[in-house]
Amino acid sequence: MALLGKRPKRQRMQRPFFLAFLLLFMGCLAFSVILNAGLLLYGICDEGRIKVDASEASERSPPEEKHVNEEPTKPVDNRRRYLAPLHTYFDGGPNWAYSTFRMELRLALLQNRTIVATPFRVHDRLQRDIVHAMRTLDDTFDVDKIREIVPVVSIEEFYNDCKDEITPEIKWKPFEMILDKSMGNLDRFLKMQRVVGSIGRDYPLKAAVKDGAPQEKSKEFLEATWNTRCLALYFDEDIRWLKTWKDDELFAQVNKHLAWAPYIRDMVDGVYGKICNGRDFPVLHWRNRTGEGCLRNTPWQKKVCKAEDSMNLSILSQLLDMMVDSIVEYMHTQNYQCLYLAYPPYEQEFVNRLKAKFPYIFSLQNLLEMSPEINNYKDENYVLSIVEQEIAVRSKLFIGWRESSWTRLVYNMRYVLNRPNLPMPRIPKMPAVLQVIW
Repeated sequence: MALLGKRPKRQRMQRPFFLAFLLLFMGCLAFSVILNAGLLLYGICDEGRIKVDASEASERSPPEEKHVNEEPTKPVDNRRRYLAPLHTYFDGGPNWAYSTFRMELRLALLQNRTIVATPFRVHDRLQRDIVHAMRTLDDTFDVDKIREIVPVVSIEEFYNDCKDEITPEIKWKPFEMILDKSMGNLDRFLKMQRVVGSIGRDYPLKAAVKDGAPQEKSKEFLEATWNTRCLALYFDEDIRWLKTWKDDELFAQVNKHLAWAPYIRDMVDGVYGKICNGRDFPVLHWRNRTGEGCLRNTPWQKKVCKAEDSMNLSILSQLLDMMVDSIVEYMHTQNYQCLYLAYPPYEQEFVNRLKAKFPYIFSLQNLLEMSPEINNYKDENYVLSIVEQEIAVRSKLFIGWRESSWTRLVYNMRYVLNRPNLPMPRIPKMPAVLQVIW
């Protein structure tokens, strides 16, 4: 009985210890739950803090860096996207349009667009009998090579797919005028000039990039055009000064795939080995903007000769002998016995003096005499000019003229081939003033 009487006493002694242990366990469990919840809440808050800081950092970064590194939101529309350039260049020649087309190919690559094969206009100052006639993309460039990087379609295909998306109707008028085979060349030019002028007064694209514009303007242009499926560019200047964060990569692709049309290259194949009797030769491009016509009373003087043109030509006329002597001496020091001279087909006093002092000169006239194929185009300066550019692309050395679209296009084609270019003002002993006038 004594043993049985002591058992309840031991149970009463253990119960406080058990309750204390239970309370301690539950307290630890509660602390663990609270601690985990606190850590989770801290993580959520910290993540939010990081996102806010990144947003603030993005807002604080300069516009140029943001433009270079950021890509606009890409469209979700999976239909074909177009870029249709309208090569107006009312105040320039075809090479201005070629250079712009190179930049348009860059945009088509960047925005995954199909390029529309709109034609180029001939140089109106040199072919007055077929004023403002159109030449096709196939007449000019190797379209198959272009198709290796971007698709190419006709204006008709563009019209059929986009006729309901380009509004108002007046914005279709220039393309319709190009397609209208019954319209005369001069009539087409004058009407297109009026229509494009009307478009310019109410132009939907407000983000055109102008010369010298900050990079933020390029960003605005890309954002304004990125989600437009059927993009028509009516003014060359809209695209000419655009800069993107991938320019080096894009232009490298374009330059590799921009070559003259196959029939041009075939004609040059037939004569290149005969130029300078097969010896290595440089090509010099002489282009003084308007020729000596601006120094006399000519029909073009009032239309195309500016005050600075006449002033520059007056300066050049006084420096001709120095310029010619510098070129002749350079030819001798570089062991060149023959020179191909490319120049516009109007009177040039520089050409006459150079031929008098360095008689081993080839020019377009020699090509016409040696090649019946090239002679077939004797009245088409559009084609003959490209033939000379192809010769310049292949030559041992190319000496270019400052501020010339003709020269710059040859430069770009030669860069891809790792062939040397030399700006004419950098020839030793050349008058320094050529660095600032042309």
